[in-house]
Amino acid sequence: MENPFKERVAVTSTKVPKFIRTHTDCSLLVRELHGLQPPYIVEIKPMKEYAGNTQKALYFIWVGKICAENKGMIPAETDRTLRKYFLPWKTHVLFGKTETVATRISDLTKSEMSDFMSHVQAWAATEGGLELKSNKDE
Repeated sequence: MENPFKERVAVTSTKVPKFIRTHTDCSLLVRELHGLQPPYIVEIKPMKEYAGNTQKALYFIWVGKICAENKGMIPAETDRTLRKYFLPWKTHVLFGKTETVATRISDLTKSEMSDFMSHVQAWAATEGGLELKSNKDE
């Protein structure tokens, strides 16, 4: 049996809302998809609340503090290392080559980012004796 989700179609019309919040939004989406050939399956999932800019900014402040405390560390490499140790890796197949990459910060939900930052905070305290304060600690 063929996988019906193999081919994904992005609806790029400006008339279709990005998020479905009302019956009108749903009607606009159905009307836009109606004319597409062949018929497609529409997958509707609950919206994830991704990590906010405040969480991301605090994380990069922490990366800067870790690098300032440990001379010779580069922020980009420190970020990559922290993601490598505390986040799951994703495997992509690109042009026949399998590549494993660290999860991007922008792909994390608020709760995932919170868990990640807790791991980073604990690691900094135990490994480097560095106290990283969050906004709620101040």
